[in-house]
Amino acid sequence: MKWWAAGLLTLVVASPAEAAYFDGNQLYAACTTQQGTYNYFQEQSRCLAYIEGISDGLEYGRVTQKSSIRACVPAGVTGGQIMDVVIRYLWQHSEIRHLLASQLVTSALIESFPCR
Repeated sequence: MKWWAAGLLTLVVASPAEAAYFDGNQLYAACTTQQGTYNYFQEQSRCLAYIEGISDGLEYGRVTQKSSIRACVPAGVTGGQIMDVVIRYLWQHSEIRHLLASQLVTSALIESFPCR
């Protein structure tokens, strides 16, 4: 067995198991990591990638009419703006941050970018 394959197998076996879902508290923590901390770029990237993934999924469902869940993010809105919308929503709705992050991101986008 190659040395890299053995190392990868060790890493996978030794890694702690995580919950099967990402909740709003975890997303909020990632999105609000303070600049200057050792994991700032990692957490900001995690936040943005997660939110953009949900946003892209909603857009795909809307365009292909495979979903009745609708958010109409206007052309030209940046990933940073979408991230700001979601962070604000999570901050304003701290009482439900224990729910699935995907559900909360969807709610934030529908509320901020309703289809007309």
